[in-house]
Amino acid sequence: MSPIPAWDDLMVNLGLEPSAPRRQPASRPGAITKCGTAAGWDRHRRRNEPPCDPCREAKNAARLKARRARGVTPLKIAECGTAAGAHRHWRYGEPVCEPCRAARAEASRAQRAKRKASS
Repeated sequence: MSPIPAWDDLMVNLGLEPSAPRRQPASRPGAITKCGTAAGWDRHRRRNEPPCDPCREAKNAARLKARRARGVTPLKIAECGTAAGAHRHWRYGEPVCEPCRAARAEASRAQRAKRKASS
């Protein structure tokens, strides 16, 4: 019994071009992704599991890299001592510091005076 010729040999014998080398798929079906990667985070989410810390950090890094590639600038954090800083404290459930409390009170007074003057 003769050995079975390779596919490329068969193609050449038929007068056709040999096939190009087969590419490996980006991800094999059933391949297990590693923790600590953005793909690992996706796997946790598909399985309805809470993502582990390394996967969460990797996903955040991937998101940040994608945002930077699109030209999105990082958000500015409201500084303490401003009305926006007081709102930030409130939004995060923190106690409002005294400089923010004073700034918010001043902003409220200015708003009331402006409203009173316009009516």
